[in-house]
Amino acid sequence: GVVTSKLERKLWKEKKISRDIYYLKGIIEMFLENMRLKEYSFKKSCFNTFHNLIQLYSNDNKIGIVGELSSSVTDKLDINDRLLVFEINLDSLYENREESTSFQSISKYPNVLRDIAILADRKIQSKEIEDFIKQKGTSMLKELILFDCYEGKSIPPGKKSLAYSLVFGNDERTLKDEEVDAIHDNLVKGLADKFGAYLRPK
Repeated sequence: GVVTSKLERKLWKEKKISRDIYYLKGIIEMFLENMRLKEYSFKKSCFNTFHNLIQLYSNDNKIGIVGELSSSVTDKLDINDRLLVFEINLDSLYENREESTSFQSISKYPNVLRDIAILADRKIQSKEIEDFIKQKGTSMLKELILFDCYEGKSIPPGKKSLAYSLVFGNDERTLKDEEVDAIHDNLVKGLADKFGAYLRPK
């Protein structure tokens, strides 16, 4: 599959942001969860036709890649936009996924969406932060998506900006803003204590 980097969304007073490899990685992770592939990992790699490349493993088996094609490739194709690509071996995926599944009714209560953007040490892997958020987000955290990872202008040296969308919900009642605010504040404090990460100034 191929995804272009163009994306329109207002965030942190910026009129435009672009999709990047981490946005696509988040989409792939949602797909893997829906396919019941619970044991998987991503490992950074290098290849001359890619600007960024992440390989997807299930246990010790390589089953796919997620990457951004280098400008040397897009220039030859006469494409001005950045191209994000992925490839997944579905045969290997089916061999490694869980067989059993369960279903539940769709909640009739609305979800609450919150975005959070933090500045963290560039050496910290996003998955470490995601695992921490999932652990501390209580059962009310239904979904977590990394939609932006940025280093460069306006970001302090040695840091990177990570932006996540968090979806909260309760299957039995409507959540109050105060409840979500308390979880959000607890996450911000926890990220600061564990990773030295702090909110990105708006």
